[in-house]
Amino acid sequence: MGKEKNPARMTKDVKIRGLEIEVIDRIEKMAGKKGTSREEYLRQHLRTMAVLGEVREMEERYARLVELVCKSIQDTNVVLERILTKLEDT
Repeated sequence: MGKEKNPARMTKDVKIRGLEIEVIDRIEKMAGKKGTSREEYLRQHLRTMAVLGEVREMEERYARLVELVCKSIQDTNVVLERILTKLEDT
């Protein structure tokens, strides 16, 4: 009886060749400070990198939305000031 694989949890291996020893040593030191293995430390960072593009895109959309809302508020304020001026003149 073979193992059944959950498609949502399927994994692949990644191998990086030619990485300098000093870089590996620094990664191991950073992983040690987090109390995790080098492999798990890199796995976490790779997962973060995989979603970073989406996060940046959402931040950019949010910033554009904030700009749009601020402009709308400013425009509304101008209109309200004109209305208030006309009401005070009458």
